[in-house]
Amino acid sequence: MTHSQFGSVSGKMLLSLVFAGLLILMVCLRHDTEMEIRQAEMDSDVTGVISFVEERVVPDKSRMLLSSSSTKSVCELPDGKIAISSTAGIVLIPLTALERHLAAEKNEFDAVASGVEFIGAQQGLSSLNITASIHHQGYLWVATSDSGLFRIGNGQVTRQYFSQPSFNCISSLSASSGKMAIGTRGGLIVHSNTVFRLKYSKGPVVRVLADPFSDDIFLADSGNRILLVRGDKIQEIISASGKVLAMKSSVRGLLWGTATGLWHRDRTGSVIKLIGDRHISALNIDSGSGLRGIAGEETGVVWNIDFSGSSPEVGRESGEKFHRGLIWIAFSDSGTVTVSETGEINFRVGGQGKSLNLADIYGHHAVLADSVVSSLAIVRGGSSLWVGYFDGGVESVDLEGGQSKRFNVPEIREVNCLRTMNDGKVLILSSRGAFTIDNGTVRPVWDDLLGGTPCLDGIQYEGGWAIATSSGLCIMGSSGKKGLPNHPFRINQLNGLPSNRIFSLARSDDTLLVGTLSGVGILKSGKIVRVWECHNTCLPAPWITALEVWDGGAIVGTYGGGIMHASVFPGDGELKPVRRIGPEHLTVNQNAICRIGSTILAGTITRGVLLYNIENGEIFFHGKGLPSRNVTAMTIYADDKIVIGTDRGIVVATLDQICGMESFD
Repeated sequence: MTHSQFGSVSGKMLLSLVFAGLLILMVCLRHDTEMEIRQAEMDSDVTGVISFVEERVVPDKSRMLLSSSSTKSVCELPDGKIAISSTAGIVLIPLTALERHLAAEKNEFDAVASGVEFIGAQQGLSSLNITASIHHQGYLWVATSDSGLFRIGNGQVTRQYFSQPSFNCISSLSASSGKMAIGTRGGLIVHSNTVFRLKYSKGPVVRVLADPFSDDIFLADSGNRILLVRGDKIQEIISASGKVLAMKSSVRGLLWGTATGLWHRDRTGSVIKLIGDRHISALNIDSGSGLRGIAGEETGVVWNIDFSGSSPEVGRESGEKFHRGLIWIAFSDSGTVTVSETGEINFRVGGQGKSLNLADIYGHHAVLADSVVSSLAIVRGGSSLWVGYFDGGVESVDLEGGQSKRFNVPEIREVNCLRTMNDGKVLILSSRGAFTIDNGTVRPVWDDLLGGTPCLDGIQYEGGWAIATSSGLCIMGSSGKKGLPNHPFRINQLNGLPSNRIFSLARSDDTLLVGTLSGVGILKSGKIVRVWECHNTCLPAPWITALEVWDGGAIVGTYGGGIMHASVFPGDGELKPVRRIGPEHLTVNQNAICRIGSTILAGTITRGVLLYNIENGEIFFHGKGLPSRNVTAMTIYADDKIVIGTDRGIVVATLDQICGMESFD
């Protein structure tokens, strides 16, 4: 091609681009109450293939995931299953299998034999911020708060999202008569056949309902109004007394619940209050006759609604309460079934209830999870594991029995470290200071010196505790021996530490290693006797994230500089290199390091668990069987097992089992 030909073609291309841009601008100027978004024009990509036979997730007892996920939505499927969506993924469970299991009063639920299926990140569900789910046009549709829609079916997970970000923040789904209503932060979108249409764009939609008895759509907006969408017309019909938490339609009219009661609007527009001063969190209507309804309170109370007369009649169901935190309620073949936000599934017949947790569905040692684990601690001499989460919660788990209890304390954020104390209490070190938990009671400690200062690590030292903080090393409750004060005191950069920002601690006899942002300080009798920095030792990087020491040896994990095995000479504490472990730019997560015999295990950000044999220098990366490659915490359990925390849950395994996992490249 000659230069003149090239110039001619370039000119034509430029004119074409300008013309195309004008067309796009004209389309964008169309009135937004009827904007058509065709599926073929959407950004849509297949994110994974579902194979329920090969990819089914049913961990065994050596691979435990904790029950820290919260249930977000439930929907019924035509094949008799319910899809329970949580922050761990989606579980598809046959209701009849659950009822048979509870009637037989068996100890363990056989998930495989019962046809339970699991859809999570490994099956292509790349976002687990699930807000709603619905069955529509032969597919399971899953809404998220950040990634639009996922359509699941025919062996594929297809993500479908819109160019306008607010449309991808979805709060609610409802489907009926071939159309699906989608409530988003940007408004109401209706899907029918292969076409998405924007029907309302004047603010966030918090709840939607596609009326199964007409072509109408109801939406509740952020201003607590309920609007009727009929064809191209939209009108406000109700000003609700609070945020609409649940909305259903009967043959008689519209039913909705808020934190202050339950209301009904008949087809003529007349509104009555059915239940007052009650937090109604779940509603459902008998799909057969449409004349029978059921309402669930957040507290677990259940109400039956009869629409067969001239006006609805409401009666409280007798018998024991369901579990608190109800998010879904429905009629089963023999009674009533509910699901709570903690994953409790409850069936009740004649006032008598039987329940099962999602934890039980996968066996005592195979429970779902998707929380970012930040710290772990084993109670001495027992099977209790304490788990700290980045969102601030802590969880107590019985490793033998599988039971767990979650504690959410508003004052605690970003749990950085957990330690068990001699008196049986658990020490919580967080971004808002130090706390103890004892029999479920959480109390702040050492406020006089810490005062809410971010705490990142802690270790027993000289009869008390050494606490790593963002403003130096704090020594609490020391015995007063070896020249140490018998009152709390602080050691910082003015006393010789390389930096005031401390991230990790390790102790060998009376020597304390203090890992900081700029190197390691060696502490004896309350004084800094030596400093390891990059310029005067073999440290591979200044930011020290993890330390492990033993007689004559030390492992130093860094941020972005890999790991160093070094020998430590007693007396002067001089550091001599033995070898660098792993790639130069490897990052070890804070305090994610432990030792079993001659094997060092280090948790990395992107490569799973690094295993290093101290004696022969062999190095391996393992963990494709882990929930995630981002290993955030580790601790030893029963001398021969390792508890591994990740940003997707927890695994308990022996060293041989970890070595049996497929290695990373």
